[in-house]
Amino acid sequence: LLYGRTEYREVLEFAASLRATGERSDSPRAVAFAATVAGEAHLLSGDLDAAFDELREGVDLHHQIGANAGEALSLQRLAEVHLERGENDEALRLLDLALPLARWSALAHHLIQRIYGTMIRATSDADQARMLVDQAAEALGPSDDCIFCAVMIAVPSAIACARVGDVEAAQQHLFVAEMSTTAWHGTAWPGAVAEAKAHIAAAEGRNDDAGDLFAEAVDLFNRAGQPLDAQRCRARSAV
Repeated sequence: LLYGRTEYREVLEFAASLRATGERSDSPRAVAFAATVAGEAHLLSGDLDAAFDELREGVDLHHQIGANAGEALSLQRLAEVHLERGENDEALRLLDLALPLARWSALAHHLIQRIYGTMIRATSDADQARMLVDQAAEALGPSDDCIFCAVMIAVPSAIACARVGDVEAAQQHLFVAEMSTTAWHGTAWPGAVAEAKAHIAAAEGRNDDAGDLFAEAVDLFNRAGQPLDAQRCRARSAV
């Protein structure tokens, strides 16, 4: 739903329906999941205030029923809200809470990669972000691998490496991101890959290519209905 061809308006309608059913059936897990899905849809479609409210509730509801995976996911998405607001320290604090919950959940192989990916994005110091790329690689074992989720850490890793001029490592992470993207259909991930390619082109001094790739990422993100990602790339394409 979130990364397919479904419009976010429809995802929000689904979440509302799921919540209503969960409340009628006295199913707190369904209500908690519905809050998190709604928060994710609001986040990706650019409504940060609504995303914050839904995801904060998702964190609380999942915590109340001891659902570690749901709580970890809600914390990771809530961290993304803070990251979009420029509140990187708070984002990192929430991710530190999410990581152990994810590690000991049944969905660790889906959650660990995205949590580390968001950590890398939230680390504003370029050298520290590059170090975190290696730390994440060391922390991730074979059981943490998911071809679908790999793009969620590979793209930020490629960008972090490119930011410090480590083009060889950036290209390696880009390869993983491209392989992961082929597993998806009709999503915004090609936009994320284009953004990573743009950073690599900039690191190589190919500024015209970088501008074109950032512009391509803007178009792909806009098609996917993700305005915040498009806005970030638009700002870079104009530099």
